[in-house]
Amino acid sequence: MSSELRARRDGVQLEKYYEDDEFPLPSIVYEFESDRSTAVEVRVAEVLPEGIGPEDIGFHTDLGRDNWSLTAEELAWTGTVEPAGCERAVFALRPDQKYDIERLVDEPDAFDVQVPDPASLPARAGTFTRSAGSDGEDDPADDEDTTDVDREVARWGGDGAAAAAADDDLPDEPATEGTADEPATRRTADEPATGETADDETSIDPTDGESLADRLVAELRVGNVSTENRRYLQRELGGVQPRGSVDARLQQLQAKLSDFEAYADAVEEFLDEGGTAEQLTETVETRLDAFEDDLRTLESTVAELAELQGDVADLDELTSTVADHESELESLDEDLSSLDEDMSSLEKDLSSVQEGLETVREEVDAVSAELSGVTGTVEELGAELSRLDEEATDGVEDRLAEIEAELEDVCEFADTLQEALQN
Repeated sequence: MSSELRARRDGVQLEKYYEDDEFPLPSIVYEFESDRSTAVEVRVAEVLPEGIGPEDIGFHTDLGRDNWSLTAEELAWTGTVEPAGCERAVFALRPDQKYDIERLVDEPDAFDVQVPDPASLPARAGTFTRSAGSDGEDDPADDEDTTDVDREVARWGGDGAAAAAADDDLPDEPATEGTADEPATRRTADEPATGETADDETSIDPTDGESLADRLVAELRVGNVSTENRRYLQRELGGVQPRGSVDARLQQLQAKLSDFEAYADAVEEFLDEGGTAEQLTETVETRLDAFEDDLRTLESTVAELAELQGDVADLDELTSTVADHESELESLDEDLSSLDEDMSSLEKDLSSVQEGLETVREEVDAVSAELSGVTGTVEELGAELSRLDEEATDGVEDRLAEIEAELEDVCEFADTLQEALQN
C-alpha cells in the first residue's frame, strides 16, 4: 500500500488506498466501516483524473461490480453498509500506463451517507400486491423480487417499471392502468383488488387507501419532497434520462466493458506466462547481470587480443630483422668462401715461393761446395776465381735481392691474411 486516504461522514469511516499486490491488476480500494446501529446508503463520486478515461477502468466481478456507475467524466459507487459492518469496493486500472497515485487516492468529490427513509422508498415500504392486470391474488414475495429487479434494470437502463417511469419524467397524473405486458402498479396489502380494466383511470384520494406510489407522485408534483430525497429517488430509479439515451449509453458501456474484460484476460494470460512485473524485472536484471559478465569477459578477451596483436607485430618486426640478419649471414658466407679461395691461392703461391727458396739454397750450397772444393793453386785459380767470384757474386746478389723482395711480399700477404682471419 503505497498511499492512502481516510475520511469520515456521519458514522461511516472511509479508507481509500492504492493496491498493486492483492489483485492481478493495479487497483484503487475503498473500504467503508460503519459504527451506526442501522444500515446506511453510501455514495462516493469523483471526477476522473486527467489522462484517465472510462476505457482505462474496470471492476472486480466479486467485489460489487454492479454498484459502480461510470461516465466519461465521473466515477461513482453506491451501496449499503450494514450496521457495524464493513463494505469494500474496488476498481482496477490498466497496467500498461503510468498514473499519479497521489491524485488517484485523493479525497472523493462526493462522499454522502444517507439513512433510507421508508416513507420515500416504495421498494422498501413493506409488502405490495399487484393492482389492475393481475388475477386478484396477493404474492408479496413476487412483488418484492419484481421491485428489486425493476430498480436494478432501471439503474442500468433496461426494461421495467422504473425505466418506464423514467420515460415520462414526472407524469401529470398518477397512472394505475396495466396490462399483461406492462408492469403493474403497486399498492398496499390492505387495499382490496378493484378489478379495473386496462383502460380505466383511477382518481386517487389521498385519504382513501391510495397506493404509496400514487402518494409519492402526488408529493413530487406539489413539491413536498426534499432535494436530497429527489436525488436518492433519481439514483434508485435510474435518473430521468430519456430511454433511448440510456440504452445507447448502456450499450456503449457494455462494449467498453467487454473490451476491458478481453484486455484483462489478455493481461492475466500474459502475467501467467511471463510473470508479474517484479518477476519480469528480476529476470531482466538477471539477464543484465549475465550480459555485464559476458561484456566484461569480452572486454578482457579484446584486451588480450590487442596484446596478441602487439606481440604479432613485434614478431613480424623480429622476423624481418632475422631475415635481414640471414641475408647478412649469407653475404658473409659468400665473403668467407671468397676468402677461402684467396687463402688457397695464397697457399699455392707460398708453396711456390718456398720451392724457389729451396732451389736457391741448393744453388748456394752447390756454389759453396764448389768454392770449398777449389783448392787449386791461388795463382792458377786466382784470376779465374776472381772472375768467377765476381760473376757468382753479382748473379747471386741479384737473385738474393729478388728472392728477399718476394719473401717480403709473401710475409706482408701472410700478415694481411692472418689479420683478416682474426677479424
